[in-house]
Amino acid sequence: MVSAALIVLAYISLSMNVAHPSANVTRMINAPYLSTLHSSMTFAEFEDTVQQHLSIIPEQYLEGLQGVHVFEHVKRDPVEHHLVRLGEYLDPGPDQFLDSRIHIGRHVSLFYGSFLQIAGRGFDWETQIWETLTHEIQHHVESKAGDRTLIEWDIEQMRRFEKQKAKAAHWGEFA
Repeated sequence: MVSAALIVLAYISLSMNVAHPSANVTRMINAPYLSTLHSSMTFAEFEDTVQQHLSIIPEQYLEGLQGVHVFEHVKRDPVEHHLVRLGEYLDPGPDQFLDSRIHIGRHVSLFYGSFLQIAGRGFDWETQIWETLTHEIQHHVESKAGDRTLIEWDIEQMRRFEKQKAKAAHWGEFA
């Protein structure tokens, strides 16, 4: 079951005790208001960076994760089409959700095209990849534990975005 709550939103802070050297980054994903594209990383470099970051994450956080996948396309939010998803965690639910013989497992996906769309001058690819990867892995760890803390945080971020959007629309600032 993929929840809209699994959207990577504007501010990422993680409670996993795995910190990137330049952590605590603010990230904008409101595509129409971004500067022109400035890519300093190819898709192949993006894939390599994801694999490098993945290799330093402690194995216990990855237990039960069937895969981390990198896709070249932009992933738009199905409701807020001007927003892009940098990553998502896919959890089909308990084994009985689908016939247990065809259990597809838990997966993390990162979307290079979405990163490319938000990349502007000074975009820190390394940190943004790290933040997104660990955010999605935190969803995995919490899902296995039956904890909805990060899902609730994501939902709250989306609510805040909706309030800001409504306020801006009132003043004619949001197209």
